[in-house]
Amino acid sequence: MSRLTSHLLVLILAVGISYGLVKYFPPGGGGTGAPAAAQSTLDRVVATKTLRFGIPIGDLPVAVRDEKGQIVGLVPDIAAEMAKALKVNLEIVETTAPNRIPFLQAGKIDASIGTITLERAKSVSFAGVWVVDGTTMAVLASSGIKDYDGLKTKTVAVVTGTTGDLVASKHLPNAKILRFDQPVTAIQAVLQKQADAVSDDISTLYLAAEKNKALHVLKPLTQEPSGVMVPLGDQKWINWVNHFLDDFYGSGVSTCGCGKEVLRKWLKGEPQPLRFNY
Repeated sequence: MSRLTSHLLVLILAVGISYGLVKYFPPGGGGTGAPAAAQSTLDRVVATKTLRFGIPIGDLPVAVRDEKGQIVGLVPDIAAEMAKALKVNLEIVETTAPNRIPFLQAGKIDASIGTITLERAKSVSFAGVWVVDGTTMAVLASSGIKDYDGLKTKTVAVVTGTTGDLVASKHLPNAKILRFDQPVTAIQAVLQKQADAVSDDISTLYLAAEKNKALHVLKPLTQEPSGVMVPLGDQKWINWVNHFLDDFYGSGVSTCGCGKEVLRKWLKGEPQPLRFNY
């Protein structure tokens, strides 16, 4: 075999191998090449014309079912305006506090709400602050309990996995913690004297005390921003939700611009600034 023939065979073999690699491992595709980018939640929402918003339904101001069975409250109003801005339908997915993050991770919902914590930020992304609240506790006015020293070894009702649960466990390490799925049942535990106090959001307990004068709300323990939770690392969706919140609470260029009025309606008072110094 001549030297020229040998070179030609080597060249043909090299071209064949290169073609095979391109065929089975295309640029930007599977195999050992760069992985294809996952579809953004924003693209899925627009394509399916449906926004699936996970909302804990149990008590106001977050959400509750009215006498007609309709879901009403602060978060449904925000979700409805978000769906309107996206020009899609809103599907409210009823969630409990503990399953909000698992639902996001499993792709069962596109967004939910929750207090911003560093621990949660390991599992989901927070697209922006939608309200600033905090945690406090409520007791029976007839109990004689005036402050948290009176609850050190008492029984405290909380909603599993919420900030109220975390705060109660931290501030009252020797108290007995009773865990429930919804705020309304935790509050009922106090009214029925199954627990000495309930630990929950300031807004939730102020509204509960307004409806039931038997409850006395203690001094707030914390001030906390609550954010819109979305799937971890979906920057395209994070950006859109951030722009929506700025428009909803501020400019009103593309939305009603009525965010602060919606907060006042459901909080029954002046909301805390969404941007503040801790």
